[in-house]
Amino acid sequence: MDGTRAAQRKPWRVASLSPGVLCSVTPETNAITSAGGSMMLALKTALALGFLVLPTIAAGKDCSVTSIGFIPLNDLGSGEHLGEQGGLYPGGANFVPIDHLRAGLERAQAIAESTEPVVMISIGMSNTFAEFGEFLRQTQELEDLHPNLTIINTSQGGQHACKISNPQDGYWQGVEDKVLDAGRTVDEVRVAWMKQACAGPEGEFPQHPLLLEGELNAIVQIAKDRFPNLDLLFCSSRTYAGYADTALNPEPYAYESGFSVKWLIEDQIHGQDSGLFFDPDQGTVEAPWLGWGAYLWADGLIPRSDDLVWECDDLANDGTHPSPQGSEKVAGLLMSFLTADPLARPWFVAGGATDIADGALGVRANLSASPNPFRTEVSFRWGQVAVPLEIIDATGRVRARVSPNSETTWSWNGIGTNGDPVPAGIYFARPVGSNDMLRIVRTK
Repeated sequence: MDGTRAAQRKPWRVASLSPGVLCSVTPETNAITSAGGSMMLALKTALALGFLVLPTIAAGKDCSVTSIGFIPLNDLGSGEHLGEQGGLYPGGANFVPIDHLRAGLERAQAIAESTEPVVMISIGMSNTFAEFGEFLRQTQELEDLHPNLTIINTSQGGQHACKISNPQDGYWQGVEDKVLDAGRTVDEVRVAWMKQACAGPEGEFPQHPLLLEGELNAIVQIAKDRFPNLDLLFCSSRTYAGYADTALNPEPYAYESGFSVKWLIEDQIHGQDSGLFFDPDQGTVEAPWLGWGAYLWADGLIPRSDDLVWECDDLANDGTHPSPQGSEKVAGLLMSFLTADPLARPWFVAGGATDIADGALGVRANLSASPNPFRTEVSFRWGQVAVPLEIIDATGRVRARVSPNSETTWSWNGIGTNGDPVPAGIYFARPVGSNDMLRIVRTK
């Protein structure tokens, strides 16, 4: 664990709270405590009594703040932000560690092979509701959506992380009601996408992301209690908020939410928190398997390594909520992940389960590429079984899947899963289910 965080971090646990309290999360000794009243009531009361002075909040957005100078976690890699290592996964990497990957693949395959209906839900606030709603619209255009899959938008406006980290909050009954209204049952919920944030965050780094991490920890445990067959939960953090001109969730808090998700997943991978156990061999199962979905943050108009940017027009007038254009962008990133990643493709796409070769898990060998760097085409050699080869970008997204030429060789022409050439940059090649990973570079 990183030094700055280690000095302040202990395992979190869920505590019973009265509905709608203003929460503060402290380490193990105090768990989650109530500061009394709903957030809005507390603010109004403090204001009336003269205890609190709120900053002036403008109604518009500031399109001049096109960058805040931070490096996206996936591009930060093993580098540091204020003493904390980047990357989406441990060690500054953007890939799921092999043991955690194996566990996730087993669950993905089991979901895909189920003869029972499979339900995917969303967990989040108004931003999540808008983005997942656009994602639902996009799924209607898919011709190969898995026939067993039902997708339900169970996010709700105003339901921020501190609020729904209370197991008694009415949000959770609303989620169940939406599942039942769609003609499905709580036992059929197997997959979830979560995108959450604090409302009106305060504090310096790393206090704020530690607080949010504790709230996310509680949320995933509540989700598992409510939906006992929930096997996979994919997490995303906030998009760029540099244009925001309100205190709802501006920078640097939007950027820092990525650390909250990263640390949550790392704690499960390292087995440091019994509240995140997902495997019966670890002990009592308290949470689903956790991993990144799409990582959404980029530094405004500064292109990320995969060319992602956030324009002012991607945000609504407050600079915090997505515009229709912004919702479409998030939905597209989520769609790319679910249709290509081996942790999602088997249960999301009809016939996707056949893409993962039997016995591919646990195979280790040396992978080589030539030429590397390459411009138009690259050839790979791997001395093991013939399985699909994934081309992964710096965000951890699968950009291409390459079928083998023979039992040991592959060739790739730089074309992505969408039929377009991938841009120049750094990529990683990995045989599906193996621990081999090779860095490759495409030049212009």
